Amino acid sequence: MVVVGGAFSYGQVYLVTKSGYQLAAKLKTQLFFHLQRLCVGFHTQASSGDLVVKMASEPPTAIRDLFTDWGVRALYQSW
Repeated sequence: MVVVGGAFSYGQVYLVTKSGYQLAAKLKTQLFFHLQRLCVGFHTQASSGDLVVKMASEPPTAIRDLFTDWGVRALYQSW
């Protein structure tokens, strides 16, 4: 019984984590396409390094971590 419970627990954590990473990838893709559609004036004023850092780390990663952490906690509390 313990082995089956552990397997289900692992499966739940895996699925929630995978979903979180897929959500972050989708958000990064949408953010990239949005940045491409902005006017040239925006890109001449904005630092390219700042844009790369923000796109690579901030909102999608924070949302992924929140989703993953929330999902894992919710699943564990339901047991």
